[in-house]
Amino acid sequence: MNSLGLRFTSASTRASVASSASCFKSCWGTRRLHQRRALPYPVEDGLGKFLPPDALKVQLEYQDGLLERLNEQVVGTAEASSTIVQTVINLSGKRDKVLAFNYASLALNNSFFLNNLKPPSEKYPNYEHEITDQLNITIRNAHGSTQQLRSAFSAAALGTFINGWVWFVVDQAGNTGIITTYGAGTLLVRSRSHMQKHPNFVDIAESAAGIHSTDASTMSRRNKSGSMLNAGEILYPLFCVPMYEHAWMSAGYGVWGKEQWLKELWSVVNWERVDAAYNAIWKAAQEKGPRSS
Repeated sequence: MNSLGLRFTSASTRASVASSASCFKSCWGTRRLHQRRALPYPVEDGLGKFLPPDALKVQLEYQDGLLERLNEQVVGTAEASSTIVQTVINLSGKRDKVLAFNYASLALNNSFFLNNLKPPSEKYPNYEHEITDQLNITIRNAHGSTQQLRSAFSAAALGTFINGWVWFVVDQAGNTGIITTYGAGTLLVRSRSHMQKHPNFVDIAESAAGIHSTDASTMSRRNKSGSMLNAGEILYPLFCVPMYEHAWMSAGYGVWGKEQWLKELWSVVNWERVDAAYNAIWKAAQEKGPRSS
């Protein structure tokens, strides 16, 4: 492969998993084991300087590896036919399933990351012109400007010295913020009790952004630009970026190239998609009114 040393299971292991998957499908009459979905843009063209073609292929190889390992862990179980989201929910807190949980959670995060990007524009330096009024107002109120948001987001990322994810999020009141999770932590799922308690918001989040939300009551409310998210509110991710060295190293920035790599992020953030997710969640919040405890 390449110098990053991303290794995947042997051919014999793959054959064994494929055989088990085939048996599971025939015995249980369910869909195939987890597979990577196609991206909404051509892989061969890459994502500009942020993820050139070879670097994007590394991200997809990483995704395939996560799903392949997840399939090995869940073959013959109910999670083999569950969505990735439901798999994360089902396995959360189960010590004997921590490996499967980690693979599923990382695959979910990585998919969300890649699906909120698009190839750079030939006409504009970025896609910030796609941000509509409501999100623009929120960004100005919470962060000062989109430039200050970029600076705050990058500062949060540069201050993250271990593997994890940096997220741009919105709460139910429409306030935006920046949150960091570590390792396989995710903001894309929440407990079943909260899913049942607030089904309307789950539907909005899924349809607008392909996500589930999380109750952030155990997380810090202070975002990196100084504003406060509402304590106890549910946070909805709008986009995220991985803090894994293979991401920027595969893009040609070297071990210490994270800062330069992050500068290229903003040319490929799909603000049209982010804006649509924000507005759907904000609209749902206005219609629902204050949340009862």
